[in-house]
Amino acid sequence: MARILLVSHDGWRTGAPYLLLWLAQWLASHRDDELEAVFLRDGPLREEFASICPTGYWAPSPPRRFHRRLLDRLRQQDRDPSGLLHRTIARFRPDLVYLNTLVVGQHLEGLRQAFPQTRFISHVHELEHSLALSTYPAAVQRQLALSDRVIACAACVCENLNTNHGVPWERLRLVRVFLPHRNAGEFAAAPRPESDCADLIARLEDERRRGTFVFGFTGSPIDRKGFDLFPLLLRACARRFGGHPFLGVWVGCGPGSAAHGLAMHDLCRIGLKERVLLHGAVASAVPSIARFSVVSLLSREDPYPVVCLEGAALGVPTVCFQQAGGIPDFVAGDCGIAVPYLDLEAFADALFALAVDPERRHRLGEAACERVFRESSIDVAGAAIGNVIDELLASRA
Repeated sequence: MARILLVSHDGWRTGAPYLLLWLAQWLASHRDDELEAVFLRDGPLREEFASICPTGYWAPSPPRRFHRRLLDRLRQQDRDPSGLLHRTIARFRPDLVYLNTLVVGQHLEGLRQAFPQTRFISHVHELEHSLALSTYPAAVQRQLALSDRVIACAACVCENLNTNHGVPWERLRLVRVFLPHRNAGEFAAAPRPESDCADLIARLEDERRRGTFVFGFTGSPIDRKGFDLFPLLLRACARRFGGHPFLGVWVGCGPGSAAHGLAMHDLCRIGLKERVLLHGAVASAVPSIARFSVVSLLSREDPYPVVCLEGAALGVPTVCFQQAGGIPDFVAGDCGIAVPYLDLEAFADALFALAVDPERRHRLGEAACERVFRESSIDVAGAAIGNVIDELLASRA
């Protein structure tokens, strides 16, 4: 039995924290390890972690007068996440600290000196552009130097860590992004909230009944995810589809946001606002993805996004760009279509080809479903990560 501290950069409902949650659930049900978790920034997933193991978190304090700040320091109230992490390790004395993401290096200074017997694993979900946006080179190098093993979520992440950061192959392990289920039936039967997307589901079902081809995106409306390309793709689709009805959906961009306002400005100017549906973030995108004919990925860089695996589990194929992360490798096995990088005309051609050929779309979806549970089920990933943990801890003895 090992004592394992699971460290997440935050507790928001995004890919990496969800993957850590699913791993914690698997470890708790399949091994005898003693688990504890800590968030370096609080978020709504904390309650779900707390149902598995003791869970600490850091949240910024409101502004205080000088004497209150001094009192907080005397009481060891943490002014930043570094203090919380150091104190948690000193108290819990874990055999292993599991750092989920490569963006926490700024909080790791002095850990090797303070805890020489502790082993560290970093599970990396980022490529270069993500790292440039989320951290800085010295922090990345500090975290990689501290890490006894580095798990990469995709082959492209492995290659990047070796080529651009000098991580030796013998310290790298590939464990692809995974889903918290073992098969398609279990995935489909899992309960998911729909109250925050009931209007969206009703609209999508109505569109499909009327013969509309629905392709969709989920995620933050940022340039890395290709949100700025969305109106341009819709214009290319309008040219390619002609009279064939289609609807482009983006889940994660609700009214009131700057991104929503700018997108609707563009779509109105090019006369396509009736061909798009923008919806805010939801607790689970799966009910929406189940109503898509195709999952579309406009990302410029995305190591191995969960949304494509969720689509695959539902038999929904993906269209994406080549050279944009790990999903092009996934779809290359007849699980979707990858088009030349940033070629929106080719992207529209691929969508139209699947719109007018439902049999091909079904074949690609079936192949994607089979592959995702063969390679990326929770049992496959959990066992692989468990082996990395055991191998590392055995080497300490």
